[in-house]
Amino acid sequence: SGSGECAEITWRFLGLTMPEWTLITFIGFFLYTLVWALQKKQEN
Repeated sequence: SGSGECAEITWRFLGLTMPEWTLITFIGFFLYTLVWALQKKQEN
């Protein structure tokens, strides 16, 4: 049986863990792409 060591959070930046920062980054990329696509659609 495993020790559960991998579930321990050892790294934080500004109070957020790496998975939380990854989620924020992907949401940011998605919103940027959405705004870019909507602007391109309005130009045509």
